[in-house]
Amino acid sequence: MTIKAIITDLDGTLLNSNKQTSAYTKHVLERTRKEGIHFCMATGRCPESVEYKLEEWGLDENIQFILAMNGSTLYDRKEKYRQDFHMMSGDALIEVVKHFEDLPVLFQVLYGPARYTSKITPEWIQRSKLFGETLIQVDMKEFLHHRITNKFILLFEPDLMPVILERARHFHDASLYGFPSGKDCFEYVDSHINKGFAVQKLADLLNIRMDEIAAFGDAGNDIEMLESVGLSVAMKNGSDAIKAVAMYQTDYDNNEDGVAHFIEDHILKMDD
Repeated sequence: MTIKAIITDLDGTLLNSNKQTSAYTKHVLERTRKEGIHFCMATGRCPESVEYKLEEWGLDENIQFILAMNGSTLYDRKEKYRQDFHMMSGDALIEVVKHFEDLPVLFQVLYGPARYTSKITPEWIQRSKLFGETLIQVDMKEFLHHRITNKFILLFEPDLMPVILERARHFHDASLYGFPSGKDCFEYVDSHINKGFAVQKLADLLNIRMDEIAAFGDAGNDIEMLESVGLSVAMKNGSDAIKAVAMYQTDYDNNEDGVAHFIEDHILKMDD
């Protein structure tokens, strides 16, 4: 099998728990670039947030494409070209707010480096700084009216997840797709959108086959991406759901350079 592109999730996958990459990971990704293999990111973050952090992560020279907003945005850093797919109606999302607003949930929307939130908390002041974002408090129902957006975020304490999942089962709008994207996060995107959709768009752009792509992930929003590619790898620290669909599992977790070890031990050796 010849791998021409590698796509990885960020949080819980390529990045460690401190949201950083090691010298070893940077070295392996540099080797990957020199081998002519495209290295891309598929993330729930906005492209501006990723762009802000790439130099700090030491990956600025090795990344051309970012698949952002859980698959609804493709950004070419070299050409400074962004394409958005299947934006959601803000008026539809107002119904989501109404469905969950009696619960202790933060609602958030991203527009570039601005994160609009239903409430500003000390935790999110710090997290927005970490992501290079500006945090702006709004009345979410008023803010969403007549807008379109890529994704809609619900944030809450992890022990509320079973309640969120049960409540989501009783929300019905065929135009929207909801899923957990972390232990404290549930998101909505257009029903056509997932990371697998974005990977196909990238494959078309690069003129390569899906079976020539390897992908790494750790959470539920990575499932479609792993199901769509030729070589799928779940992180050792990943969820049971992601491990169930992956062909392989890393021997190391995200704090132990799991992605880099797998690339060096398996993918780069394919081309030796």
